[in-house]
Formats: sequence, C-alpha cells, structure tokens
Amino acid sequence: MKSTRRVMSALLAALLLTGTAACSEGGTDPADSSPQMTADAAETPEAAAETEEEGDAAYIDSLPEADYLGADFGIYTSNNINSWTLPTTLNHADEETGEVVNDALFARDRWLEDRYNVNPDFTVDGTTPAGSMAAPLEKNILAGDSSYHLILQDVACVAKPLTLDGCAYPLNLVDGIRLDEDYWMPELNGELRFGENLYLCASAISPRFYGSVYLYLFNRDLAGDLGMMPALYDLVREGGWTLDRQYEMAAEALADLDGDGSFGSGDRYGLCWEVLTPEAVVLGCGYHLVKNVDGALSFMIDEEGLVDVLLAMGENFHKDYAFQDSGRTKLNVNAILNGGQFLFLNTCTFNLAEYRDFAFDYGILPMPKKDEAQPAYISYAQPWVVVSPVIPVTVAGDALSMTGTLTDAMAAYGYDCLRPAVFDNVIQMKGTRDEQSAGIVDSLFDNVTFELATIYGFGSFYSSFTNAFENNQAENLMSVWAKVKKGAEKELDRISAAYDETAEKLKGN
Repeated sequence: MKSTRRVMSALLAALLLTGTAACSEGGTDPADSSPQMTADAAETPEAAAETEEEGDAAYIDSLPEADYLGADFGIYTSNNINSWTLPTTLNHADEETGEVVNDALFARDRWLEDRYNVNPDFTVDGTTPAGSMAAPLEKNILAGDSSYHLILQDVACVAKPLTLDGCAYPLNLVDGIRLDEDYWMPELNGELRFGENLYLCASAISPRFYGSVYLYLFNRDLAGDLGMMPALYDLVREGGWTLDRQYEMAAEALADLDGDGSFGSGDRYGLCWEVLTPEAVVLGCGYHLVKNVDGALSFMIDEEGLVDVLLAMGENFHKDYAFQDSGRTKLNVNAILNGGQFLFLNTCTFNLAEYRDFAFDYGILPMPKKDEAQPAYISYAQPWVVVSPVIPVTVAGDALSMTGTLTDAMAAYGYDCLRPAVFDNVIQMKGTRDEQSAGIVDSLFDNVTFELATIYGFGSFYSSFTNAFENNQAENLMSVWAKVKKGAEKELDRISAAYDETAEKLKGN
C-alpha cells in the first residue's frame, strides 16, 4: 500500500506536468502523500505504473476461508441520501443494469454467496429519512431482535446514535474484522477512536466514502477570462494554493454585471460556500475543532493558529464577493450557479453529479492550505455521507463470528473491486471535464480526515461554531466558547464514558 501511494503521487505529478492520465488510487495515509504534488525525478510514469502493478495485490485473495452452510446474512441499508439516488449513494443492487457501480455491488453479493456459502439478505429502506432510521432500529435491538447482522448506514444519523446508546459492538471486539488491514484505512479511522475502541469506521465497504470529500469546483471559463488559467493548476502543483490566494482570486471575480450599483442575483461572485464549509476549511488548514491523539480527545478551538484562520474566515466569507448557499441568502443561488456567475463553489464529491450539465467548463481544486509551509493538502470527509458498518449487540456466538468475517470480506472486496468502479468511472472521470482536474480528484483521497465535533456536537459547541459563521459573528467565537466550554467538556466525558461502559459489557461475548 505505501509503495502504491508513492507511485500515485508520481503519476499525479506526471499528469499535472504533462497532461497524461493517471491511474486512480484511494489511499489515505498522510505520511505517504506527496506534499507538493511533485514527481520523483528518478522515476518515470512508465516505471511507476510497472511498480504499482507488481505491488498492488488483491486483498480478497488473502482472506480466510469459511463455509456458512447457506446461512442468512441479514443486512439493513439504503440506496438513497435524502432525495438523491446516485451511483455514489448505492449500497445494494438487485440486478445488473449496466451501470458500473450497481453491477459491482451485484457482483459483490454473488461473490459472497459463492465464496462463503451464505445468503446475503438485504433490507433496503427506500422510504425512511436517514434522520429517522436510528430510533426504530434501536427499539428493535433493545427488544432483542436479531434480524440484522449488519447495518450499513451513515455515520452521523444512524451509526452514532446506535453505538452511543449501547446498541452496537466496538468493531475492535468483533472477531474476523482485521482493522489493521489497509482496506480499513487504519490511519484515517484512528481519528474516530475513543480510547482503545473504534465504534465508527470508514472503509470502501460502501461507495459513499468516495462521495464524502470536500473540494472546490471552479468555473474554468471565468478563470480563463480573468487570466487565472493555467495559474490555478500551477498553484496546486507547486503547493501554493492557500486560503489567502483563494480570498484574493475570489475578490477579483466580483463584478456588478447589471450595473445597478449593488450586488444581486444578476451579478458575479467569487465564492459560494455552504454549511459545512467552515470545518472543511479548518481541516484543510491542518487543524481540528476536537483533536484526537491516540484515542484521547481535547478541544482545539482556542489554539492561536486556528483562531487566526477562524477570524480570517469570518471576515472573508461575508464580503461582497461571497455568499452562503442556504435559505439565509436572498440571492437566486441556482440562477447564479447555472449561469456561471461564480468563480469558486465549495461542495463535496457526492454532489459532482449535480453539476455535470453546466453549460460552461468547470475544474476541481483541493481545499486550500493555511500557507505554503503546510506540507500537504487535506480533505474533509463529511459524516452524513460516509457509511459505517454497525453490528448490533443482538448478534452473538457463531453468528457474531460469521458477521465479523463477512463484514471484513465486504470491506476487502470493496477496496479491490468496488472502489475502482465508483472512483475511476463516477467520481474521477464522469464528474470532471479535464485531465488535470481528474488528477486532483485522485489526490483528494491521499489525505482525508474527519471532525468529531461535526459528528457528536458536544453539547452546544458545534452549533455555536456554525452559528458564528452563518450569522457573521466569528469575532465573538472565543467569548461564545468561554460560555459553552464547561458543558462541551462534560459532554465529551459523558460520551467517552458511555463508550467505555459498552465495551466493558461486551468484552468476551
């Protein structure tokens, strides 16, 4: 894996320098990402590709053998997120349709049947909103219902409440799940640990991980008119794509197109941001609101460097050139976006499919760095998209061992076979219109991180953070933090204690 990621950095650099296509790889090891996206001069793209082919062994070939004698394997999941049903939202396929992700999921289940002599029995909920799924699942689990061996649903709305309320195993206590294997993304998931226990976990078990990462979509036509092409790609390649450069370019794009002396829906803007942009920017700059060091959590909000970033964001996100894509704005957001009246749009890979019909060319950029000294670009994965495998506490004995083995197999198969389908054919190529952007989309997954404050809230801490930016009161954030600090720390302790208690009860099951 590590040699493969090194190879991918070389291929990406070659792509950005020469315009050739790069192979896709969804690694997440910050230590093995290329800080400035530059190639190793001693390694040609051809040699890199040969090295990758030799070193990229299939994980499914190394899985342990098992025969479950035709047992049912009950799985609860969904194929949609709110009103969207896209290749990046699917978790199950009833039949082959010719769509590459759908067919990869169909093939996965046939592989499970053949390899393990098991019957994958899916319940695909197509009607319940994600925010309403956890309560009935929890009720059934607490009543002893063991219909489902595995729940595949999002981190924030389903996995968090089920794990926090003692309805699910920490994955590290389930035999058969080999969390140290690279297909479980151990570096990334280390950020989700509470003490020694891992309750929430990202992996390639679902296509949704590859739809969860934040980026900047930019109007290539407008950037060209403003003389910013190919400078934007050069900035990324050379490590100079920073917050300050983003602010400068966004300001340059502002224009009173209709000449009425004010800025409205008929004018041009530099930046459209949304509710998760503040934490995407914070994480992109190398900070967290709540940091996790070896399972020990602490608040980071009053760290000096982070405060500087937050204050600059609060100022710049509310200048004339920027607006929030929300009900708070009086602007016609759809008209501005569809009309190409913007330079930068903050969104995530999941949403790229929405923008394929733009009448203008667009490109992709990573989240900006804090400054050029920052060694790598960092991507934020949002928890309303990422799927975490949840194993209910009602699963026990041989059924639990089977569930662990099969869940592990699904993650390995997902990395070997599902990841290329969703990543190469949906995220990378179909959602971008130029080879340089395709290479940047590839690089977004070199260094992915989570934000625990987004997932758990910690009392009113997270809502205070988001409200400060939405209401243009970032300068008051420190005084607000002083008011909510005690309650936030108490809630953090409560959550940690609840997880510890669950783990102690379940040890030895």
